[in-house]
Amino acid sequence: MSFNPHAMDHFKQHAPDVSRGLTTCGFAANDWPEVAQGRCAELADIPDFERLDASFISHDVNDLENVAVMRIQDLGYPILCWTVKSADQEKQARKICDNVTFEGYLA
Repeated sequence: MSFNPHAMDHFKQHAPDVSRGLTTCGFAANDWPEVAQGRCAELADIPDFERLDASFISHDVNDLENVAVMRIQDLGYPILCWTVKSADQEKQARKICDNVTFEGYLA
């Protein structure tokens, strides 16, 4: 699992039997100053999911209503999210997500 689709492509080419997941988010340009704004906009649409034959995404808990997340969910793929920081936030996330990455509270 990685934010980097190139790393996931490497696994697809060299270890095709290993499950691949993309870590995704809304890619707000101010959060990714080293990435060109145009590329951030592209990545927010999760365009590499199908090309990489990814098995799932793990998406930013604060951006779960992203249209691209809904598209992948509608295709039947698992949606995970990161990073949940409270039981209340987990309850909301699980309305969309199959599983969560959490910290700072007892689950």
